[in-house]
Amino acid sequence: LLLLNWTEAAATTSERKGSIELGMGNYKLVINELKKKYNSMDIGDNDSGNKIVRRYKIFNTKLNPDEREDGNCNSIEACNNIYDLEQFEQINQEFDSFLFTESKLKKTKGIIIK
Repeated sequence: LLLLNWTEAAATTSERKGSIELGMGNYKLVINELKKKYNSMDIGDNDSGNKIVRRYKIFNTKLNPDEREDGNCNSIEACNNIYDLEQFEQINQEFDSFLFTESKLKKTKGIIIK
C-alpha cells in the first residue's frame, strides 16, 4: 500500500477539508473528509463540537485514470467509483484490512482514518 497524496485546507473559519489517496496495485482509495465545527445553536443541543463527514471512493487507475463516476461506458471499472459495488468487495476489504488492522485509529498528518 502506498500513500499517493494528502491535502488539508481550511474551507472557511468553521470548516476544514482534507483528502488522502492510497494506492494498491491498479486501485486507488480516495478518502475525502469535511470537518465542520458546530455549536449548540446549530443543532438545538447543549453541546458544541465537530462533525466529520467522509466520502470513500475506489478507482481502477488503469481503466479509469480520470476518476470518472458517470457510469457511461462498457466497463464498470472504467467510469465508476467501485467502493460500494458488491463485485469489488474484496478490493474494499483489502484497503479496510490495512486501515483497520494496523491500528484501531490512525492519524496521517492530522487526518483521522478509522
